[in-house]
Amino acid sequence: MWSEEDAEYVGLCAEFPSLRWLTGTPEAALKSMRILVSEIVDDMRSTGETVPKPIAGRHFSGEFVVGTRTNCQKWQLPYGHVL
Repeated sequence: MWSEEDAEYVGLCAEFPSLRWLTGTPEAALKSMRILVSEIVDDMRSTGETVPKPIAGRHFSGEFVVGTRTNCQKWQLPYGHVL
C-alpha cells in the first residue's frame, strides 16, 4: 500500500496491526513484512505466547452488519446526490 505521508510503500499484517514496514517498492514491503512476522511468530512461540490465528483460517458467517444511529437519517441525501 502506498503511504502519501511517508512517500513509501507500507507493508502491513492484519494479525499484527501495530506492525508496518516502509520501503521503496511494494514487493520489498511484502517481503520485509513476511520476514518480520516470521521472526515475531518464532519469538512468540519460544516464549510460550499465543500466536494469532491467520485470518485466512478463520470462519466468517458471510453476513455484513452495519449499525447506525436513528438520527443519522436526517443526513441522507436525495438519490443521485454525491458529496
